[in-house]
Amino acid sequence: MPKYSNRNLRRDILRTLNYIPLTPFRAVAILNALRPTGYDDLTISSLEGQINYLEEKGYIKKSMARNEILGEEIDLIQITAKGIDILEGSSSDVGVACG
Repeated sequence: MPKYSNRNLRRDILRTLNYIPLTPFRAVAILNALRPTGYDDLTISSLEGQINYLEEKGYIKKSMARNEILGEEIDLIQITAKGIDILEGSSSDVGVACG
């Protein structure tokens, strides 16, 4: 059983993405950023479930990019203005912990 709530995890994903707002991140980079902050048992599949939730709500957007070195398409994740509003408290959602 995880030691964290989904609401807090969603907030912390948004915080991580907002650290450099115009820079898209890969899910594994978000995972690596969150692990030392108390999410040491977080799996990539659990993280991706929360990323999908945030995308459905419009708080983040995902795009595909071609990684020529790896020779594959990769998902890039970026916070939206709506996601920033959640963090700043000008909007709220019971599914995401407050800013």
